[in-house]
Amino acid sequence: MTIEEQSPDVDANVTRCARHPSVETVLRCGRCETPICPKCMVATPVGARCRTCAGVKRVATVGKPLELARAFLLALLAAEVGALLLLLLPVFLIGHAVVGFSVGWVVSRAVRGNRGRDLAILAVVAFLAGQVLAPSVLAVATGRQFSVAPILAYPFFLIGNPLQIVALALGGFLAWTRAR
Repeated sequence: MTIEEQSPDVDANVTRCARHPSVETVLRCGRCETPICPKCMVATPVGARCRTCAGVKRVATVGKPLELARAFLLALLAAEVGALLLLLLPVFLIGHAVVGFSVGWVVSRAVRGNRGRDLAILAVVAFLAGQVLAPSVLAVATGRQFSVAPILAYPFFLIGNPLQIVALALGGFLAWTRAR
């Protein structure tokens, strides 16, 4: 007796996954009896289900490019307003914390309350950009000519001011955690 004679005709009784026709399977959805492969299977308390019956939805952590652009512009505006207030008011660490948290909140609200790593990065970049651009914006707002010098000098300002680095780190951290 050969191997071919021992095994039944496999091709006649093969069940294939409904979503992945190239995958053979013996699994079926516990509700609708649709053939599913291990990639499609969702483990639920009542057994294996297909994605449709399990009600699996994609996690909306990243918005569309237009939403991300809107979120960045609104966050940059919030960061700029906050940075200008920090230049004019005598609050320092708490002020940076409030501005960072506010920027993270604006990012989250701009994309309908979604959160995610990409949005957190966007919030931190907007917060830091607002802090760097604030002196130039203040100069233009008071009628002076725009200069790139304050923007280019900002890293050198940070070298001599470690408390400013702590304040920026605190604000960036809160922007990150609020948008994450």
